Amino acid sequence: MARAKWIVIGVGVFLVAGGTGVALSRRGAAVTDSATLGRERLETARRAVEVGSFLEAVRAARAVPRTGSLAAEARLIEGVGMRKLNRWQAAEDLWKEAMRIDPQVPQAVWQLLGCYFMEQRFREAEELALRVYPIEPDPRDRTLLLLELVREDNERLSPEATVVELEPVTVVEPENFHALRVVGQCFVQLRRFAEGAALIEHAHKLNSNDTENWFTLVWYLYETGDLSRLGEVFEQLPEAAANQARFQRYRGMWAEAVDNSADAERAYRAAIELDSADRKAHYQLARLLRARGAESEATRHEAESRRLDDAREALAGVYQKAVQMNNDPSSDLCREFSRLCRELGRTRQAELWDQEASRRPSSRR
Repeated sequence: MARAKWIVIGVGVFLVAGGTGVALSRRGAAVTDSATLGRERLETARRAVEVGSFLEAVRAARAVPRTGSLAAEARLIEGVGMRKLNRWQAAEDLWKEAMRIDPQVPQAVWQLLGCYFMEQRFREAEELALRVYPIEPDPRDRTLLLLELVREDNERLSPEATVVELEPVTVVEPENFHALRVVGQCFVQLRRFAEGAALIEHAHKLNSNDTENWFTLVWYLYETGDLSRLGEVFEQLPEAAANQARFQRYRGMWAEAVDNSADAERAYRAAIELDSADRKAHYQLARLLRARGAESEATRHEAESRRLDDAREALAGVYQKAVQMNNDPSSDLCREFSRLCRELGRTRQAELWDQEASRRPSSRR
């Protein structure tokens, strides 16, 4: 048996003449032809993206096997084509698949971050960037990941621009609840209330587990003054939503609107307990406290709200300085990023900015 096994291995390696050798030779040729074909299809997909033939790019990339050395780039390119064809959810799924195959596949993380930015999924963007940062081999790209989080916090698109970008997505992907939710929110901001309400409600029905869907529903009901329905929604909030500061803040605003100042104060305090950097909760609590004569405590919360506002504005200024440095901030500027992120409660970002500072030569004398 050992001799027979050796012969088979020998035939496979050396392609010895004979029936088995011929069969394995053909199999080897087939594997080679398949790999060559995969490379050709991937190259076709690349060229199609470059010239704007996105449907062709999708077809060519999809023909590349989902396993093997070409799989990650093929899924990346297929996702790019899908996004250009307004199939954003399909694109997101493909980019995530590419990153599962190869966590360091070039550009997949940036495509996802761009998608999250447009769909106002800022928490997911932060989670993704901070997860990728430790495994990103390029030092410059690591810096850019941190800068992207600051940029997203300071360069939001207008409702009009967002609708132009995402409304076609809702037509092509009518079950993309992310796009539906954001377009609905923009419609409300543009005073297209009926259209906005319909989209927000539909997004929530499509996925009632999504925290952003819950928050947009709460925001919409408060903005339009539907306080009775809003009270019902607060009773239905899942635990993951109820334990976020922003929901407690809106609960306080709702309680104030229905003349329940005691519940409002409890909710604002709960929001600050969950996130001491919630500047809006500090501001709302300061107003409420001042109205009932608690001037000293009101002044403290008002000062904290102002301090957080100033830190946020300063962070935007530091970001602009980094842009002027060609997105390569000095060690001192990295330390300033760290200080401001820490003031704003962004502890992990602050830690990573400290790491960035330590990698650069100090400009202090």
